[in-house]
Amino acid sequence: MKTLGEFTEETDQIAKEKEELQHKEETLDDHIHRIIEEKDSYIMEKLNTLQGDAAEKVKNALDGHTSRKMDVLRETRIKTEETEEMLSARLKTLDDQIAERNDALSKVEELGKQAKIDVTDSITDIRKEIDEMNEAREKVVGALRSRAKVSGRPIVI
Repeated sequence: MKTLGEFTEETDQIAKEKEELQHKEETLDDHIHRIIEEKDSYIMEKLNTLQGDAAEKVKNALDGHTSRKMDVLRETRIKTEETEEMLSARLKTLDDQIAERNDALSKVEELGKQAKIDVTDSITDIRKEIDEMNEAREKVVGALRSRAKVSGRPIVI
């Protein structure tokens, strides 16, 4: 099992990668659409002046180019969705771990009350772990919200 520090570092790295992918997706999407529109306009102007097989060849080339660009865009979206799914899974894991630590905190507090022993250090340590997990959770939630803003799709938290 990973330590909290390792888990937090990994979560931070995933959130950073997620943001980078979102930026790349936005940039790529805009770039592709602009290129496609420019090329479509240019080629359509030329197609209007051509006749017969030449026009058909140019049209096929345009369709192939557009298709390839759309494939690249689709792949980028798939990768982004996979990253989003990974972040959602990480969020669930964090939520589960936070719930476990809260349960442990309650049990330690109860033991302290019943046995009249000093559990202050244990309680402090557990609360620190919970705080770190909540910080990691907020980073993941932030990345998911950023993704939802870009995609226009709601997120489930």
